[in-house]
Amino acid sequence: MIGDNPDALYYFAPLNLSMSPSQQGYILTGTLTQEETYMSVTLYGASTQTGFAETVVSEINSIDLMGRRRQDEDEDQDDRQRTKDHQQQQEEEETRQQRRYTVYLTPEKPSSSFFSDGEGSAWLRMNTNVTCVITRHYFERAGTPAQNDPTLNLDLHIRPYYDSGLSSSSSASSSSSSP
Repeated sequence: MIGDNPDALYYFAPLNLSMSPSQQGYILTGTLTQEETYMSVTLYGASTQTGFAETVVSEINSIDLMGRRRQDEDEDQDDRQRTKDHQQQQEEEETRQQRRYTVYLTPEKPSSSFFSDGEGSAWLRMNTNVTCVITRHYFERAGTPAQNDPTLNLDLHIRPYYDSGLSSSSSASSSSSSP
C-alpha cells in the first residue's frame, strides 16, 4: 500500500472479529530497517454509521515501542577486549536485536508467560469494533524513494495468536503499536 509521500509505505491487514474460540487475537512482528526513521501500528474500528474503519482504537509508534537505544556500559573496556571487526559485528547484531519488535493485538493483555512488557514488545487492546490494522513506515532517503525501490524489503508479519493463559486483569493500558 502506498503512503502519503514517496518515502512512506503503508501496510493494511483486515482483522477477523469472529475469531475461533481458541484464537484470542493476532501477533505482529517485525524489524525496523536501518533507514526507517519512524514506524507506527494503528488499530482502526468501524464507524457505527458507515461501517468503514474510521476510528483509531489504539496505536503505538517506534519511539514508544523501541525506547531509547542502549549504550555500551564501558566502551573503553570493550575496545580493549575485542578487535574492531568483531566489535562491529556484535554492534550490528545488537542493533538488529534492538530494532526487532512484537505487538500483541488482543482483547486482554496476554499472560506474563507469553508476554514481556519491555523494550520492543507491546500490547494493543482490540475491541469488537476493530476491523483492521495499518502500519506506517517512514524513510528519509536521497535518490530512489522508498515506494520505488524494489530492493526494499520490510520484515513484517502478522499471525493468529493462541494463548490459553490470557491474563484476567485488563488493567494495563494499551501502549502506543503493525500491518
